[in-house]
Amino acid sequence: MTGFDKSAAALPACRRLRIEFDPAPLLAEWDLALWPAAEITLAAGRKRCFLLGGVGDHAPRPRSQLAQLPAVRRLLTEELPGRLLRAHYSLLEPGSRVTVHSDGQRQHAFYNRSVRLHLPLVSNPGCVVYAAGGLYQPLPGEIWMLDNLRPHGALNHGNAARIHLIVDLEPDPRLLQLVSDPCAEEAVEDPPLMHALHAQPSRLARGLARLRRHRPLGRLHCPPAAPARVVVHIGRHRAASTWLQTRLFPRLSPWVCSDRRLASRLQATRFDPQRFRRFVLARCAGPQRPGGDPQLLLLSREALSFARRGTLLRTAENLARAWPEARIVCVLREQRDLLVSLYLWRTCKHFQTLSLAEFAQRLLASPERELLFHHPVIETYQQVLGRPRLLVLPYEQLRRTPQVFLRQLLDFIAPGQTPPSGLAPVNQTLRQTGAVRGLLAANRLVRRLSPFAPAVRQLLGPSTWSLLRRRLADFNRLRVSRLAASWRPGGALELPPEVLARDLPEIAASNARVEQLTDLDLRSWGYLSSRR
Repeated sequence: MTGFDKSAAALPACRRLRIEFDPAPLLAEWDLALWPAAEITLAAGRKRCFLLGGVGDHAPRPRSQLAQLPAVRRLLTEELPGRLLRAHYSLLEPGSRVTVHSDGQRQHAFYNRSVRLHLPLVSNPGCVVYAAGGLYQPLPGEIWMLDNLRPHGALNHGNAARIHLIVDLEPDPRLLQLVSDPCAEEAVEDPPLMHALHAQPSRLARGLARLRRHRPLGRLHCPPAAPARVVVHIGRHRAASTWLQTRLFPRLSPWVCSDRRLASRLQATRFDPQRFRRFVLARCAGPQRPGGDPQLLLLSREALSFARRGTLLRTAENLARAWPEARIVCVLREQRDLLVSLYLWRTCKHFQTLSLAEFAQRLLASPERELLFHHPVIETYQQVLGRPRLLVLPYEQLRRTPQVFLRQLLDFIAPGQTPPSGLAPVNQTLRQTGAVRGLLAANRLVRRLSPFAPAVRQLLGPSTWSLLRRRLADFNRLRVSRLAASWRPGGALELPPEVLARDLPEIAASNARVEQLTDLDLRSWGYLSSRR
């Protein structure tokens, strides 16, 4: 229809049309296209990606992404009434808004000859649209007409992103008939939301919004739904934590988060559960598309069990606030074996030159001695989340009977799933005394070169320097130790009994407390025990 004049047509400010669409095929295609950064505008939590036309571009010119979206293309070109002029995705993040404005101020000629339709794809009860003094709540699958020449805006006060497909059409008689046909939509009465929509941001907030508007983005992601089951691994140190989060967990679920900021976020005194959930889901290794919503979300970080008592309690409480039904997995390790493993790990990675006895004595005189006592961690998480939702397994079971270990773990976090095959064995540094002597000799050589380290770090840069240190540590563990062991093997490295003599009763009491809390028989796995 040529010559359409919206200002003279007396259209309603906002109206739900008597036609609907199926959002599922559109959501299934949400992440198929890579959105170029230049085509996304971000301003105070708003993201926009054009599929047809663009800002200042009023010709119906398809973008490259539209060719990869057959369901969207079919809806736009075959199912909607009217001639298509422009279309774009609009994502409104939780807590963000579109301030009240009128589109006719800058592009009156274009908007005066077009009718704007909103097609909600993802929404929540906290999402409202403001139009001419009223608040409306469009739901997914509905089609709404909005007169954008009048003052309008939007607000997302919920805990998930709002996604609309917004279309500008040159109307035909069928579309005008749908718009003029009265529908049963009603404005929402919510004074707090109305106040939040009209509240004016401070000058500082407006300045930050202008800065964010020009920040480039890589792609738009559909926020995943709430996971069906959340499992948090709070593994103790040197208890296969890295092996679990990098080898086993990705085989059980594509949704694995092991971000190093997990612990610091959970230990915060000002904790926002919704913000933490968004943080975790945004950093998962899982597929960022609605068709891949997490059925099993796995969080894994050692630091979730390494904290002072007060901080540990706050960590567990914040985790319960974010996911009240979360399940907790904790893997323990026998204390004498743990000390030897810590010593070998730091000898390889941190190039220390101490003997095992010297290292153990220093550790027992430092706050790190808490690594040897497992019962505070188990008590805290059981107190907050309940005993049935905490699984405690000994590391020794993984070393001796891995299939039994995996079966117990799977029965707890993913019942019915078969244990994955072909998993690489848990890494283990050689424990021969000859291998240790070779490592210590290599470390003394590295220490002699340490005065040159700052200059080399400045020459190479922090990232290259960090990579060089990791490669050197791996070379220490995989090459130097094996070469030294083959040259002069020696016996197995053992902790001198006198080193732990003073702490033996306390360690045994901690193990006995763990047995009471978990019904495990740690003594059968070689743990120190007060039982005779």
